[in-house]
Amino acid sequence: MYRWFKLTDYGRALAEKEAAGIPLLKDSYREGGGRLVGIIGELIVEAALSGKRENTYDCDVVCGNKTKIEVKTKESDFLPKPDWNCTVYAANARQECNEYAFVRVKKDYSGGWYLGKIPRQEFLKKAVFAKKGELDPNGHIPYPFPADCYNLLLSELS
Repeated sequence: MYRWFKLTDYGRALAEKEAAGIPLLKDSYREGGGRLVGIIGELIVEAALSGKRENTYDCDVVCGNKTKIEVKTKESDFLPKPDWNCTVYAANARQECNEYAFVRVKKDYSGGWYLGKIPRQEFLKKAVFAKKGELDPNGHIPYPFPADCYNLLLSELS
């Protein structure tokens, strides 16, 4: 089952300060609007896996045995379901990490769910490609993908 992590006021302030200092990234389909959510996701993975944030283009968190983890975070106010998608946008699929970890953060930024992780190569082998504009068949509401992406069901994560 997914693990809930509550974000403290201090953690939120830290994330907000860090997000404000991040320049607009080239492949940002939300034009920087996902910075805060992404940092909260990184903080959750750091706590869930007892890792250390590295925050490079290719990886966000490094775990004990030098495993490089790229964190992928979405916003949601609903308890995650096993048939929801974990998504890696096609523009980011070339990141040189060992694993992907997935998080869902509440829209009020009070915390989020650590969903699990999967080796990068396994994800890319199992994932289903979707074109920008196609509707997500596994979402709780009809949602068009904002960019070309690869998707794998939450139930496939460890």
